[in-house]
Amino acid sequence: MASLDFLSASNPGTFTVSCVKATSLPRLREWLAAQKFGCACLDAIAISDKASLLGSLGDALKAEVPEGSGWNHWDAAADLAWQSLVGQRRSHFALLILNADAFVRNHFPLLLQALELLIQVGAQTERHKPHPVRLRVVLVGEGSQFPELQDNPQ
Repeated sequence: MASLDFLSASNPGTFTVSCVKATSLPRLREWLAAQKFGCACLDAIAISDKASLLGSLGDALKAEVPEGSGWNHWDAAADLAWQSLVGQRRSHFALLILNADAFVRNHFPLLLQALELLIQVGAQTERHKPHPVRLRVVLVGEGSQFPELQDNPQ
């Protein structure tokens, strides 16, 4: 069983990724809200290539896109994700990747590239002054690699 300990809003920590079963999503969202996490969802079903991945990430983070730029390159996407995360008021932020089992099955190399981008962004937002933001990524899906959540930590 997966635990919510990795998401702790009270402990300092670095970027983390975890997997949870889709049936645990309501409990996960409830816990994130109680811990005052910022939260966004990205649906992996909509992802078929780099452009759709970066576009979905931009939509999920509701990032302001300057005229003439966009979510079409890894570096630009990293910059825009950073701006979006440090521009919101929460000190902890969870990005939920829904239908992650399809992402793993159909586009695994792209998933690894996405996580690499998010690791880079998370490392930067965590050190941002005066408003550090700890980024957590949760892969939500079906299958044995996505365990049910345990009871909430106290």
